[in-house]
Amino acid sequence: MAKSFFFPLLLCLPLEALAHSLFISAGVQEARIKLDNLELGYTDWKGLFYSEPVAPGFHTLEIEKEGYRALCDTIFVPEGLTYNHTIPLDPLRMIMLNELTGLEADSVGGPYTIQLGAFRSVENARRLADSYRGSRYEPRLESAEVRGVGKVYRVRLALLSSLEEAREAAAPIMRSTGKDLWIVGLDGRDWAVQLGSFNAREHAEKLSSRLDDPTLYVWIEDSPDGIFRVKAGYWADRSAAEQAARKIAASLGVTTMVIQVR
Repeated sequence: MAKSFFFPLLLCLPLEALAHSLFISAGVQEARIKLDNLELGYTDWKGLFYSEPVAPGFHTLEIEKEGYRALCDTIFVPEGLTYNHTIPLDPLRMIMLNELTGLEADSVGGPYTIQLGAFRSVENARRLADSYRGSRYEPRLESAEVRGVGKVYRVRLALLSSLEEAREAAAPIMRSTGKDLWIVGLDGRDWAVQLGSFNAREHAEKLSSRLDDPTLYVWIEDSPDGIFRVKAGYWADRSAAEQAARKIAASLGVTTMVIQVR
């Protein structure tokens, strides 16, 4: 994160304004400014905002505007000086990811899913997923091992056939949260294999750890009914998935089921 800094605005502010005040340059007009959850006002046509007096000490500063990434930061207003916050707001992004490579891409084939976030803590991921229960798109909580990172818990919504549908579904969520979203494309490979379902996550994790194949994406899917399903993918057609399912069943001694994720 870029650093804010302090300096007296001697050239453009009256002397009486120099006693602990707040100056903001957000880079966009009509950005809403809140301090300690109290709305102070909006930036002007130049993207600037000034407020005084401001009590010296620590404060929570929030700057937000629709279509931009919300900023929330703890600031310290020094005695007798102006606090200058000159970090411009960044436009929100819909980031395209290829599920098979895990890399950002300019374009990728469907079907598509919307990723709300990825966490190391399953509790944090579950809280986010629960906040979307009963919405238009039912959330899924998936956990997977990522090379160089370890276990991550992803919260995802929907499985949509077209990129246009995915973007239309993501746009209002992005505006309401003020955060970037990821649209993940399966690049035409939407067949998977279910290895088993369990009432306890630890049993699902034990099974998923036995499938040691770096070419596969293996994940555990939480569901509202308290069932943890172990899945692996992806394949472009049913016959390829069935062939993989037979190999997995023979290797692990489990009963597999071929599913289409779209």
